[in-house]
Amino acid sequence: MDQKTRDVISKYLGDQHALETHGLQAVSQQVDVLKKKNYPNALQACEEMQRTLQTHVNDLDARLKAIGGSPTAGVKETVTAAAGAIAGIYNSFRSEKASKALRDDYTFLSLDAMASLMLHTTSLSLGDVDTATIVERGYRDCARLIIQIDRIMPELVLAELRDDGFAPTDIAHECHKLISTSWTRASSGPATRQAP
Repeated sequence: MDQKTRDVISKYLGDQHALETHGLQAVSQQVDVLKKKNYPNALQACEEMQRTLQTHVNDLDARLKAIGGSPTAGVKETVTAAAGAIAGIYNSFRSEKASKALRDDYTFLSLDAMASLMLHTTSLSLGDVDTATIVERGYRDCARLIIQIDRIMPELVLAELRDDGFAPTDIAHECHKLISTSWTRASSGPATRQAP
């Protein structure tokens, strides 16, 4: 790879590394808080996120070093941007609501997935298959974690409502149907309009 390509990929790898490092810090704090609460599915989801993000950070760090970059090179502006993007997650672990913390994780994972997709496109189009492979795994992991949050959110919201003294109707099945039909419809492409 030529120096110009190396510089571009190294910068974007550094951005991704900073983003995922900040996300990992926030999720690790959420895990500590959730260990003291009685929401085992939320704790399990956050622990899975923590393990996955740690793997991503390690992989990105190794790839940066392999191409002669550094996770700390030019990080000042990247950290500032990442910190802004992750601010909601940092605040969410202080919240009493596990559902709000997972909502913020969902937002982070969407940002992380899109950053991974952009880096995958960049690196693959410039011939850096090794970087593309690493961030492809990252993208797939984010999609899996987002779906996991979708699966547990209805029951978690209902449990929190019960803990707050409400007697909610158990409509989790309807919520799961909404999730399933929405993602199925989205994956089949745009709806076609029929002529009147």
